[in-house]
Amino acid sequence: DPASLFHAGAVDYIPGDAPDGLVNEERLRILARFSTRQEPSGMHPHGSRSRLNLFPGWNALVENREYDFLLVHMGLHDADGLRIRLGEIRFSRLKTSVLSILTSLTTEHDGLVWMGDDSSALSLFPADAVPQVFCSSLRILANMKLISYEQLRLEQESVELSFDLYRASIPWQKPGQTGTLVSDAINFIYHLGRKFTPPGVIDLVEETASLLPDRLADQVFEAGVFEGKRIARFPGFTMTGI
Repeated sequence: DPASLFHAGAVDYIPGDAPDGLVNEERLRILARFSTRQEPSGMHPHGSRSRLNLFPGWNALVENREYDFLLVHMGLHDADGLRIRLGEIRFSRLKTSVLSILTSLTTEHDGLVWMGDDSSALSLFPADAVPQVFCSSLRILANMKLISYEQLRLEQESVELSFDLYRASIPWQKPGQTGTLVSDAINFIYHLGRKFTPPGVIDLVEETASLLPDRLADQVFEAGVFEGKRIARFPGFTMTGI
């Protein structure tokens, strides 16, 4: 009886003969937000994950509470050299254009550009977005020659980017209010991007790489251990002449 369900606290009802399309992403987000409000701790029963434990939306997150995210670090390599070669004004424009590339990727997968500086930026995504973000990162790297010429207005050289993907639990703070955050996961991904990941590749923490479907997992190989975590790497694209 649907009426008794709503009286008991239900927020939605889907009959058995529901047509295709009635259950959609936005409808499930509404249920997830309702579920979060009903469980102040934000935790589900031990040993189980509800199918409704979907990303509730950025506006539903509670500050200082930990959530599972996909962390994506994008590095701009040789930023200091670019600044010298291009000059301060052109470098500033370049940095804005590079950030717009990350912003487009982030928006495409319901993510959020979280923090950054002159040589890198960190975005957050729903934790289950690993395959989609990996594919979009591949597409960017594959087109960097064209992107450098058409979007970044560079005629003499190409910008080199790299990506690091790490699914981890971190405390949430809004962009611009992250200065007091203490997180081993955030420190790790910044160290990974700046000290270990070379230009033009995608590095994934092994546990994150395990979330890729087989057709994508076949494109990465073991790249060693960094700060106690095994790293899988997509080695980038090699340009060949004709």
